[in-house]
Amino acid sequence: MSKYIAKDTGLSSKEVGTNMALLSEICPEFKIERYSYSNSTTWLMTTPQI
Repeated sequence: MSKYIAKDTGLSSKEVGTNMALLSEICPEFKIERYSYSNSTTWLMTTPQI
């Protein structure tokens, strides 16, 4: 996921990953968590169920 966001934003995959980690801490509108660590980190983003 990070590589696709990076391509569209001009950031590196590492920068996207750093920002995703920050967003996971400060953005209550979404549940953002590391999902897989195979060759790169995959992020799982969901909206909290009310």
